[in-house]
Amino acid sequence: MVHRIYRTVPLLKGDVNPLKEGRLVVDEAFFKPATVRPIHPALQTLKMNKRAGSVEIELPAVDVHSVVVLE
Repeated sequence: MVHRIYRTVPLLKGDVNPLKEGRLVVDEAFFKPATVRPIHPALQTLKMNKRAGSVEIELPAVDVHSVVVLE
């Protein structure tokens, strides 16, 4: 499970500037995900790209936090 948290909200006194899209790269020596499933804030399909020795997952923009399950 990966929990992305935008930790600057308290520093900005509650103002939210969304995080841009990003990529999560998982080294296959650590873990070999077969599927990725976002569970918060919304269910959607995320693209997984297998690379030599790693898996790259495209993450959407997020306001405050998001949770993604890798299986």
